[in-house]
Parts: sequence; C-alpha cells; structure tokens
Amino acid sequence: MRNLEIEEHLHAALAVHRIIVTAKLFRGGSKRNPLYFKAPADLQKRIQRSVRQAAKAEAPRVAVLVVLRVAAPLAAAALVVLMLVPFFGRPSSDELLTQDVSPAIFVR
Repeated sequence: MRNLEIEEHLHAALAVHRIIVTAKLFRGGSKRNPLYFKAPADLQKRIQRSVRQAAKAEAPRVAVLVVLRVAAPLAAAALVVLMLVPFFGRPSSDELLTQDVSPAIFVR
C-alpha cells in the first residue's frame, strides 16, 4: 500500500513540475517575443501632462454648469411671474360692470 502512495505522489509531482516549467517558458518567451512592447521611459510624464491639459480644458464647463444651476430657477420664476401678470393686471369683473353701466347712466 505504501509503494502505491509513493508512486501516485511521484506522478502528481511530475505533473506539477511540468506545469511549472511550462509557466516559466511562457513568461520568459513572452518577453523575448517581438510582439512584446517596451514602453518609452517618458511615457508616464506624457500621460500625466495630457491628463492635466484635459482637466484644464474641462474647467470652463464647470463654471457654465454653476451659472446654469443659478439661471435655471431664476428663469422658471420669471416665467411664472409673466404668466400670472395678465390675471392681476386686468380690471376685475366689478370694475368692468361699472364701466359698462356708467356710460348708460350719462347718456339719458
């Protein structure tokens, strides 16, 4: 029984060894492969510069959004006031009746 366990262990160890060798070959081969790209040394600085420039370009958009947040409620309030002005600006029904009746009294 003990020999069988040792033999199974050796087979498993051999399979693990093959996996490790294959992984090492893959890692080493991928770096030597001509498709492997080594990034330029100044790439990080160029990316950071581009990100900063893009952030500066977006800064005015933030100011426009702040203005719109203030202007939108003001415009809505002005629209409501303009819609209500005709109701408060015209004469009441009593005033209209008085205007209709008054000329009739003076005509006689």
